[in-house]
Amino acid sequence: TDVDLLESDGSATVEVNVSSSEAARDIEVRLFDSSDDEIDNRTETLDGSGSGTFDFSVTEEDDYTIEVEDLNTGVTDTTNAISVGEVTGEASFTQSVYNDQRGDVIEFTVELANSDTATVSVGEDAGQSDIGYGADFIVDDSDDGDGQVTVQLNTRNPGTSPTAVSDDDDITDFNINVNPNSVLDVEAYDVNVTVGTGEDDVATLNLNELSADGFSLYAAPDSSTIQDAENASEIESFKEAGNFSQASTIAFGDYLYHELQVSGLGGMFANASSSDDADKLRELLTDTQYALNITIEETDDSVGANRDARTLLDSRDGESNLDSLENDFSDFHVIADSEADTYYIGFPMEFGDDTSDSNRGLDDEDEFDVTVNLTDGAGQGLVSENVSVTQTFTVEN
Repeated sequence: TDVDLLESDGSATVEVNVSSSEAARDIEVRLFDSSDDEIDNRTETLDGSGSGTFDFSVTEEDDYTIEVEDLNTGVTDTTNAISVGEVTGEASFTQSVYNDQRGDVIEFTVELANSDTATVSVGEDAGQSDIGYGADFIVDDSDDGDGQVTVQLNTRNPGTSPTAVSDDDDITDFNINVNPNSVLDVEAYDVNVTVGTGEDDVATLNLNELSADGFSLYAAPDSSTIQDAENASEIESFKEAGNFSQASTIAFGDYLYHELQVSGLGGMFANASSSDDADKLRELLTDTQYALNITIEETDDSVGANRDARTLLDSRDGESNLDSLENDFSDFHVIADSEADTYYIGFPMEFGDDTSDSNRGLDDEDEFDVTVNLTDGAGQGLVSENVSVTQTFTVEN
């Protein structure tokens, strides 16, 4: 029995070559450290010539021995000690480029080999000049040891520590060395990862401009159970069953849903203090520090003579003339899939009997514009200019 030491890619392999005068012998191979503690073992069968080569991967500096036992006879053989020097792990990214929109939470994954931790540096901390942002932190995989940590970096609030997607992973020792104090600009940001000394891998975090990619109105009858849906996949099930369809006409009492596909809101969603999705969106709609607003206003063509246009909803001003909604919008039914940049906002179209201009009853063919506005919020630069998307519906009473 003899052993070899192989070193490759930040790891060490102790290789044992076993030979016997008899073929096809069943053996057990055991690896011991310098304290004579067994740290690994395996049961093998020698080949037809009575030989075999087997290996163990080691990650700690130590003196190791290997014991081989013939399981039929109990005869053992032990190697001389083989010394393994410092084993340095390595880290890498799963992609060379990660894309997202400014204002969103961008994700990237670090893979680890023979190490539970690695240092990640972004922007100027990664050697990028004059980018106006620089941070570094440690990713820690020690709890579950699955060899990877997926990081979430909030580009709307880059001065706060990133988080790990898995509860079994950690982000520690966050340092913000160049803080822009605002939403990260559209730019390609360098990121590198290191175990020990020396750069192991590099990648790019590519941030694009926020965009409103789609806005549709959907209707569901008042008898629908869609208001019990808890996630986007359940909404999709209603669509597939034909119980939830795009509509330009909304019957009195129907549920009116807004399907909004807009990038760049993920960071605001993550920053919101509430834990419930509906509460988070309500916070985004009503708090002026955020950049999202929904209005439902009567169209010019629908306004009768000597009448003022009616506003059914203005989330930013806290104004609601819908009987179905309190002014704090606690009755919004909200489904948020911020990773897919898709949001559903629904409520029943119930209107009061007040005959004042602002709150007179709905009539057939009354027409309203639903507008979603993305604004600069509290001057934090989320959008360079306001973005609005509008859909129109007609009342069927």
